[in-house]
Amino acid sequence: MRKFRVYAPGRVNLIGEHTDYNMLPVMPLAVDKRITIEVEARDDNKVRLANTAVGTADTSFVISDNIPVVQRDWGNYARAASQALSKWAGKPLKGFNGTVSSNLPSASGLSSSSALLVASALAVMAVNDIHMEGLAFADLAADAERYVGTKGGGMDQCAIIMSREGYASKIDFDPLKVTPVRLPEDVDIIVANSMVKAEKSGAAKREYNRRVEGCRKGLDMLKKAAGIDCGPYLRDFKVAVPDYMPYIAKMPVGDERDFCEHVLTEADRVEAAFAASSAEELGYLMNLSHESCANLYKISTPELDKIVRVARESGALGARLTGAGFGGCAVVMARKSDVPGVLDALNKEYYGGNATENVLFTVRPSGGAHVKEE
Repeated sequence: MRKFRVYAPGRVNLIGEHTDYNMLPVMPLAVDKRITIEVEARDDNKVRLANTAVGTADTSFVISDNIPVVQRDWGNYARAASQALSKWAGKPLKGFNGTVSSNLPSASGLSSSSALLVASALAVMAVNDIHMEGLAFADLAADAERYVGTKGGGMDQCAIIMSREGYASKIDFDPLKVTPVRLPEDVDIIVANSMVKAEKSGAAKREYNRRVEGCRKGLDMLKKAAGIDCGPYLRDFKVAVPDYMPYIAKMPVGDERDFCEHVLTEADRVEAAFAASSAEELGYLMNLSHESCANLYKISTPELDKIVRVARESGALGARLTGAGFGGCAVVMARKSDVPGVLDALNKEYYGGNATENVLFTVRPSGGAHVKEE
């Protein structure tokens, strides 16, 4: 039987939070922590997956165009990938036996779920000799993840698939476009896990989806206030009305107004970050992003706010929550010479001196997901 090893990195988003499902840009980077699947091809259409994580049960399913969701089963991300590829291929696909391992913290806002989906998709593609261009694969993976009920955009999957080693990426949507971004040479990126789980299920999923719907309702309000008709995304309004703030001011006070203001101003910050000429400028934009995420989009937590405050006070140029929010990680940018002091302050003031390399660590920009045949 043919054997493969599949690798899919996590990602950390430097700036551009909750803009992707509004078809507005983001700026993430893939990290050097990842999901790995050891794959052995099968002759039938079954997938059997084990997981080395303690307390995680094995899971299995049959590849088809209509794979039932199993409630609270980590294997749903593999089901999502397999179902999407079955529909795309239009023919029966062979399955595999796989063992999943990871040094990527789960439920931390570093896209472990999307990494599992991408890795599972690559496993199916490998055993079936399926080849797909990267942007097309990223689109398929983004659509596939909606199987689990999260109405997300395409940032995570695109970053995991398309990232270039040593670079962040500016990702634009519809059409999907990835532009490598060289970060300032004298900075490092720190990830600090708040230890508040950011699960893509239950209350967190409901709150995430509520913001997606809030943006759509807010867009209808903006179109009415401006007296225009445009496409179905906030991006379309921004293109039609570049001077959008007077129309936000006309919206009723409430979540829809706050959500739209965050998304539209966050998109401006992404463009400014892409054009930034200094580490100080990029850090300043990251700081503004966190304030908007916390006060307008309301996705921060006291724990994330504390990490951000401690990091800034100890010398970081920029610090903000990263990922969907409601827990998970903060991303911190600091000059290399200041990194030891920032790490020490976070360890003492947030982790009580007990931080491990799994909760507080530096990351380097990694390359995208790939497969090796053994």
